[in-house]
Amino acid sequence: TPEGRYTYVNPAFAAGFGKPVEDIIGNSIWDVFPREEAYQRLASLSQVIRTGEEQVIEERVPRADGDRYYITTIAPIADAAGKVGSAICSSKDITDRKRAEDELRYNSAIIAQANDAIIATKNDEGFTITKWNSGAEKIYGWKKKEVLGRSSMFLQNEYPGQDPKEILEKILEAGLYEGEVLQSRKDGTRVFVDARLIARKDNNGDITDWICINRDITERKRAEEEKRCLEERSRKIVEDIFR
Repeated sequence: TPEGRYTYVNPAFAAGFGKPVEDIIGNSIWDVFPREEAYQRLASLSQVIRTGEEQVIEERVPRADGDRYYITTIAPIADAAGKVGSAICSSKDITDRKRAEDELRYNSAIIAQANDAIIATKNDEGFTITKWNSGAEKIYGWKKKEVLGRSSMFLQNEYPGQDPKEILEKILEAGLYEGEVLQSRKDGTRVFVDARLIARKDNNGDITDWICINRDITERKRAEEEKRCLEERSRKIVEDIFR
């Protein structure tokens, strides 16, 4: 009704609230929805009855087992004289879609702010870059706008102690790589990264693109080298003493 009172609901509507039908019919929007959603629904209902034009809104329904979300169409009902005196609402459950969108936004925020370089490329000849987060900007010095659409080969991947051709063949065969890689920064300096390369595949099992997560380990490698040199010098000193 114009006041927001329910004169009919079907079992599916009632089930969405976790209530029996008889607990809703005769009650108002205020008895069913949280305050904010009730205001939104009543405002849309009033506009439909006033203008005779249907409205589409998104609604949240709180439940003990987790909030549910719906897309609801509010359509006018006119009498024989053409006067709109009530409305009918039909709702589609979009909870799974909302949760997927929320998870995607959450994951996107994590990726955007991660200190590790997270890079996505196509599975083409040049491994064309499609994603480049702020972590990649910090590690390599290139801004996103400078690298999107470029071949990732400008990073000049080197695999210390391993044949690059053999490594590439193994990566393409396994769809995965984990190990240390020596690469180039924008200023020409070299950076050691602990790399993890993961293939994404379609339903047929064909590789469509790659996700690369690289952690800068340059300082760690430098410290390891300094320690190795120090140990070597100490060994030579001891040998000279007892020679």
